[in-house]
Amino acid sequence: MSSYEVWVDFFDERYRELYAGMLHPVRTESEVAAVVSLLALREGSRVLDLCCGDGRHAVPLQRRGMRVCGVDLAEPMLRGARARGINVLAEDAAQPLWVRADGGKLPLRPIFDAVVLLYNSISFGSREMTRALLANARAALRPGGQILIECMHRDHEARAASDSEDIEEVNSTFGPLRIERWFEPIAGEQHAKMSFLHEGVRVEKHLRYLVYTAGELRQFLLDAGFSKVELFGGYDARPFGINTPAVIRATA
Repeated sequence: MSSYEVWVDFFDERYRELYAGMLHPVRTESEVAAVVSLLALREGSRVLDLCCGDGRHAVPLQRRGMRVCGVDLAEPMLRGARARGINVLAEDAAQPLWVRADGGKLPLRPIFDAVVLLYNSISFGSREMTRALLANARAALRPGGQILIECMHRDHEARAASDSEDIEEVNSTFGPLRIERWFEPIAGEQHAKMSFLHEGVRVEKHLRYLVYTAGELRQFLLDAGFSKVELFGGYDARPFGINTPAVIRATA
């Protein structure tokens, strides 16, 4: 799975429009409030949002007084992030710093109080890319800084997988959207194929991402130099389990 396939091909303008209606602002504000609480962020805290997408979390964090740097490889997503910042933040307010780069290769210094990797963004690449991303996150944190990761994990996806077709029809900004999902247990890959009409043309987008066990995620963080790895079952810090997503906090 190459960077081009995922960050340039899949995460384009149509992806932003597709998901805009599914990610309600109330959900985003709830997630951001949880991030602030779990990381004990204060006004002025330096936050690095790796794989920031269109700034869904970065801009609200900036609005709460953090000093945010958002990094993403997909230029369409960063265009959306810049527009979101202009639309949401006060005219005289400082904007987040937006950087187009591979989060696993960007030279970083240990100046950040926190790093966030949210909305399953740790999974959109190979194992080597995931390890590089976490190593770079560790390099960006000052001593005692923390990382927060939110993602799905293998036990949850395998348990939720169905022997029959998992097909969902939802409304999107383009009209009816057909989503077909399946899990490949040997490869440990989750797939989602989306089909919709755009300007009268049928468009298909196929997302493939790796899902890791909780033990693998913990070991990745330890190998990257993190300590005190804590797993929660969601942004509300409920107990982690096979029926929950994974929210992980670790200390540099």
